Amino acid sequence: MQVEYQLAEIQPRIFLVSCDNQYDLGQLFACVQEYYEGAELWKGKHFERDVYERWYALTISEDKVFSYPADWSGFNVPSWAIKQFYYNSPYSHTANFYDRMMKTVHRIISDRLGAGQEYYLIGAQSDDLETLDHELAHGLYTTLPQYRRDMDTLIAKLSPKVRARVGQVLSKMGYDVSVHDDEIQANFATGLTPYFKGFQRYCPPFIDMFESYRAPLCFNTVTIYCD
Repeated sequence: MQVEYQLAEIQPRIFLVSCDNQYDLGQLFACVQEYYEGAELWKGKHFERDVYERWYALTISEDKVFSYPADWSGFNVPSWAIKQFYYNSPYSHTANFYDRMMKTVHRIISDRLGAGQEYYLIGAQSDDLETLDHELAHGLYTTLPQYRRDMDTLIAKLSPKVRARVGQVLSKMGYDVSVHDDEIQANFATGLTPYFKGFQRYCPPFIDMFESYRAPLCFNTVTIYCD
């Protein structure tokens, strides 16, 4: 099997992977995304892909199928999560095509940056600009300390009642509490999902802050075929 995908460093130490279709993109990120910020059953845990897919189909999907690639349009993970999931694992992760593909992406980026250099990987279709901005906000929150401090200041200005309501929404969506602040800034800065109806009035300062840091995106892609 071959999947064509594009890899680009769109901001310093923020890399974008895009695929020809949403199915391949979702499959590529599924395991590392859940290891990074998923439900308690998966966050920070080592697991095999088929176990997770069965759980998702029977527990999350309304149609009792593995609908993860269709349920999520964008993805974001720091490099440490990729390294920990694949290289500190009791499982080999060599049997599944998408696991091998993610390990290849990690190796290519590591060779580009140099051993030991941290980066942030996001996944979105290159023509889906709204999702791209959302995932870029996650990348900036991790790679730019001043952006994180500025966004945390705005989050701290939200009333405890508002933060609690947003936290309830995020928990219902399956996000671990450890990434709630990151999700608040990314959603408020780049467009709220339908889950956040009623919070639009709090968005303008987040949007302005994001735009003040957002540099023009670079799409010097490398096309790779992974067997």
